[in-house]
Amino acid sequence: MATTKGRPRASRSPPAQPLPPNAIEKIRCVPGNDLCLDCRAAEPDWADVQHGSLHCIQCAGRHRGLGVKVSVTRSLTMDNWTEANLLAMLLGGNKQLRTFFETHTIENSDIEVLYRTKQASYYREQLQAQVAKMALQRRKSKSPPPISMPATPEPPPKPDDGFARDFDVALRTPSLGASLTRALPPPGVTSPIQGNGSMALVTKVVTNGPAHS
Repeated sequence: MATTKGRPRASRSPPAQPLPPNAIEKIRCVPGNDLCLDCRAAEPDWADVQHGSLHCIQCAGRHRGLGVKVSVTRSLTMDNWTEANLLAMLLGGNKQLRTFFETHTIENSDIEVLYRTKQASYYREQLQAQVAKMALQRRKSKSPPPISMPATPEPPPKPDDGFARDFDVALRTPSLGASLTRALPPPGVTSPIQGNGSMALVTKVVTNGPAHS
């Protein structure tokens, strides 16, 4: 491994790039992503990559007002995306997050309250931990990341071909698409419930209330 002044050089993440149309389609196909998580509007175009969820433009604006420690929004069509952003959307999904909120009976809370609860904070922590774990596994296995640039000059591909190919590789990774909600106990139950394989998370019960109360 290359070193700088005696220290290992950290591996660089792939550069952020726009999403090609077929990648957007695959994100939309994640269960529940056909409707805005918050207001149920059809065909949401904005993602909250902290929660792996899709939202309409009006609700996304309210998410942006929560601050980047709670919510980071990305347009499916206008913004650049990183590998971590893509993995969050593949490991998340509106149905999964809504089921989690319903389990804790907070799904009808206002946006400004809901995403600042201890439950939402816990969900973010677990999702982002799985994103980091998946990204590390992919680097170790030298799998093509969802976003990649050619190492050497190649003939120009057809538009989106390279990105689409790498995105398909990511979707075929067995761990993707597992449910976070399966790894969380129902209210009042403290014994761990194993997830489906790679998503067997450390479990705990969280109570209602702001995350930093």
